[in-house]
Order: sequence, then C-alpha cells, then structure tokens
Amino acid sequence: MKLNSKIRYSGVYSKRDGKIYEKTAKGVVRKLNQQQSNKSVIQAYMRWKNRAHFQDLIGECIYAMAKYQKVNRMTLGCGKDALLMISTEVDLEPHEIISDVRKIIQKILGDPNATPNVPTLSF
Repeated sequence: MKLNSKIRYSGVYSKRDGKIYEKTAKGVVRKLNQQQSNKSVIQAYMRWKNRAHFQDLIGECIYAMAKYQKVNRMTLGCGKDALLMISTEVDLEPHEIISDVRKIIQKILGDPNATPNVPTLSF
C-alpha cells in the first residue's frame, strides 16, 4: 500500500502451500469477508490458469483487470506458482499503477532488469 494510498487490498495466492498471504490497507473496510475473499482469490487463480490454454496462440497473459462499481481489481502472475491480486478505490485507474506493480514483481522474482529502489507493497 506504500505504492499508492488508493490500494485497498493486496494478496498473493501460493500454489506451493495453498495459502493466501494478504493485507488490507489501514482504515479500509473490507467488501468481502475472509471466506468470500479466499474463494475469490482461488477463482481468480483458476481463471488465470485457463488463460494459459491460449498462450501458444496469443502469448502469455501479463495481467488482467476488472472495473466494478465499488472497486477495481488486478490480477498478475507472480512466478509460476503464485498469483498477485490487488484491489483499488474506483477513482484510481488501474493503468496508473500497473507498470510499477510489474516492476515490483520483477524485483521480487530477482529479474536483473528490474528497476532498483522500487517501492514495495507491504504484505
């Protein structure tokens, strides 16, 4: 949430251990309870994996975004075994932060081409 104050939630689903590591921004009232949130993250992971069926034809999915009436949601791959989900306030256009989020993922994954000194999300 250090990246942008309008980020409401960030969570990483790890296929390795089946756990969801998440953080909700201070002062934010969750729209989904814990069980709903877990179900939503797992469904997002299943959609992410379904996209892989077409990657030979159209390339690997970099990110997916959805704009709802009450939140924006972004889903990004985080290595082969994890998925990052972020929700923001509706007045933040997701394209405003997607590049910075991708740089953070690259840095975390150890990409030598990642930009140094990128602010990190707090989990």
